[in-house]
Amino acid sequence: MALNLSEGRSFTPCPAGLHDGVCISVVDLGMQQSNFGIKPKVMLQWELPNVLTDDGKPYTISRTFGATLHKQGGLRPILAAWRGRDFTPEELKSFDIGGLLGKPVKLLIQHTVDGTKTFANVSATVKPDKGQLTQTLAPLVRFDMDNPDLTAKAQLAGWVQKLIEAAVPKPENPTAAVPPAAADFDDDLTF
Repeated sequence: MALNLSEGRSFTPCPAGLHDGVCISVVDLGMQQSNFGIKPKVMLQWELPNVLTDDGKPYTISRTFGATLHKQGGLRPILAAWRGRDFTPEELKSFDIGGLLGKPVKLLIQHTVDGTKTFANVSATVKPDKGQLTQTLAPLVRFDMDNPDLTAKAQLAGWVQKLIEAAVPKPENPTAAVPPAAADFDDDLTF
């Protein structure tokens, strides 16, 4: 039996800067294990129609968030900047994140270096220009763990499907899994 190894594929990260984007995926990742315990997570993915990879396709980029609109979470400031305003108390009671699919945005991409690898990260959003294009090459995909659509899941990249499959079953008593003081905070915080 032959064992063929390689360094893996070469990947050029998305260029840093402010780019037009369109939300192509809203993915409920379910309950995910993290350094801060088991937390509900959601992933947003965007296509950058004006920024092309080496093979001529639009870049896609994603960011994972704690599934909360708490003011100290990572998701709320991204959405507020995208909308051009914060949420009203009424909107905070119930916001359908799936409504982001197909919506234009400006994404601020910054690079971080880890050893010899450079990673592109969505650090901020900006309200899109009026008339910003929303046409995408990728299909628009919404995946909800409470109502899983296997056809939608199959349209997601393999690495995203693996994240979904790594979800931890919801605890029967959700308040027992997360101490009340920590329940309101996004686990992406560093302190």
